[in-house]
Amino acid sequence: MKLDRTTLMFDYCWVCGERFKTSTPPGIANREDHHIFPRNAGGEDGPITSLCDSHHGTIHKIANRIHSGKDLKDLLIGEGVEQSKKLCWLAAMIVKAEREYDADPNKKRIQSFKLSAAETLMVERLQKHFQKSRQDIFRASLVALYKATFG
Repeated sequence: MKLDRTTLMFDYCWVCGERFKTSTPPGIANREDHHIFPRNAGGEDGPITSLCDSHHGTIHKIANRIHSGKDLKDLLIGEGVEQSKKLCWLAAMIVKAEREYDADPNKKRIQSFKLSAAETLMVERLQKHFQKSRQDIFRASLVALYKATFG
């Protein structure tokens, strides 16, 4: 099966089959679209699947347990065999993508953090002064701080 951007998009959770509130006819589940290969590991344009919010959270918990080598059986309590297989497969895809991504020194990693209003103003003023993007301002600042610290 060839996976593309829409391969696993449904009106219901791919794991449990519960219909979404936004489906016709509507169900009770909240829809969350899950990047099978996480965005933080290069999966910006990769395949996406439709999940209920509960299973989306569970998949990421399972992936974290796999990364840390901890037991994950308690996360599968109450899930059927097929649901458990799907959850573990999706979690394994996360882990595989992140491990491969981390091993590639040429890949750019997404960094996300919050700025205060004052910090945002500083960035905006620097953008205006240097006519650069927000990314360029942060990159230049990082390089300047690194050079000042380590030479």
